Amino acid sequence: MPVSGLEQRFLDCLDRLGGFEPSPRLAIAVSGGADSLALTLLADLWARRRGGRAIGLTVDHGLRPDSAAEARQVAGWLAARNIPHHTLAWQGEKPRIGLQAAAREARYRLLEDFCAAKGILHLLLAHHAGDQAETLALRLDAGSGPTGLAGMASIVERPFCRLLRPLLTVSGQELRAYLQQVGQGWIEDPSNRDARFARVRARRALAEDPARQASLLADAARHGSARRAQDRAVARLLARMIVAQPAARALTLDRARLTEAEPAVGRQALVRCLMHVGGQSYPPRQARLDRLWDKLGAGPLDRTATLGGCLLRPERRGGQDRVRVTRETARAGVEALEGRGALPHLNESRMRLGLPTADAIYPYPATPPLAGADFAVAEPVPSVIS
Repeated sequence: MPVSGLEQRFLDCLDRLGGFEPSPRLAIAVSGGADSLALTLLADLWARRRGGRAIGLTVDHGLRPDSAAEARQVAGWLAARNIPHHTLAWQGEKPRIGLQAAAREARYRLLEDFCAAKGILHLLLAHHAGDQAETLALRLDAGSGPTGLAGMASIVERPFCRLLRPLLTVSGQELRAYLQQVGQGWIEDPSNRDARFARVRARRALAEDPARQASLLADAARHGSARRAQDRAVARLLARMIVAQPAARALTLDRARLTEAEPAVGRQALVRCLMHVGGQSYPPRQARLDRLWDKLGAGPLDRTATLGGCLLRPERRGGQDRVRVTRETARAGVEALEGRGALPHLNESRMRLGLPTADAIYPYPATPPLAGADFAVAEPVPSVIS
């Protein structure tokens, strides 16, 4: 059966992202909106051509009276197209403060937990070109640096699956036109028109200024390329300078190797270590990071330092110049962020460099990955896993 222009672009995009097993299974986060429904139909087309399956996942946050009915509507639409579907409910008490952030965290946790339980390696998200431009506009207004201005990455590695965003070069208008072409309805979220939200205001402003949107997307591509190069350099540095200490629940850093690295790379490696051990969702404040970096660069530590929920203690045994990073006792109960297991990000880099792996199971139930990032962690590859 012939495919449309958008379908062919999508097929080519997923082929370029690569890294798929034979008969791949794709999980798609589908809310019932136009963007995610279009993604689901496109992903189903791609997967069937390779003997695989697309599986729709709808998270019901239980925050609106209509949410359960909308999830059932999505299930019905997908069933009519022979696409499996599961509804994942956010259960328990909901916070009164920071509800949007908590809902987002719950959504990703539920989606990734499902993938981990079912052995699904790829979770597709429906962020498109308009979303990317809005993200850049908001981060510019917030004063983000090059890291934030890399925007959303097409590939983000997570402990048990990878997040794929294959629509970042496709407009929302194209997705709606595609659904109309194939006779598929969708659900309109009223919050997408609520001007109280900064993203909605940014969307309206960009709709009136197509040239600025194109400029923002070009900026995202440029910063994303730079960030991928930095991430690879950070991963190489981490693989060479870190030893996992399972009994002591610590990471040990080679201080000299850390501070002799290019400052931008070394500082980012330090941030990844602090977030990994401290269990923090965000990096330390810049001024405090600057002070710690200067202290490390001045020579071996002469006393314990603290930052990001971590203790940094000097280790000079056997003439070695090392720093042991442990979680502060007061923060030992911080809820984990990611899954149990070995240090896959670190070990993969060590093996690629021909170094021995860190033969350890990290004791925390979950932490941010050492060699991962939220914006541009992976280079798309054309290969297929055999």
